[in-house]
Amino acid sequence: LARDKLHAIQISPAHFHTRVFSATLGAGSKSGGEAFQYTLAQLAPINAEQCIYIGDRSKADILPANKLGMQTIAVWSEIPEATASIEDIIDLEGLLGV
Repeated sequence: LARDKLHAIQISPAHFHTRVFSATLGAGSKSGGEAFQYTLAQLAPINAEQCIYIGDRSKADILPANKLGMQTIAVWSEIPEATASIEDIIDLEGLLGV
């Protein structure tokens, strides 16, 4: 689903060093934080502070990523705990300057 969304809005996967989707085998739960820990392990030696997670739900996306020290971007809604918020995923390129 996320891959299709990126393709539909013509954001190249090349902009992302690593992509982990909910269906990634072994990634675990997002809301429990396991998926974020899995992702950080795949990125080593890059640390959490150098990572950006993009999501639309506070409890399942933004809060668990923040807890591990990742920067976060909320999409489709304003989430106060997020590092930044954008109205639509298409605004991502402008925010990141790509």
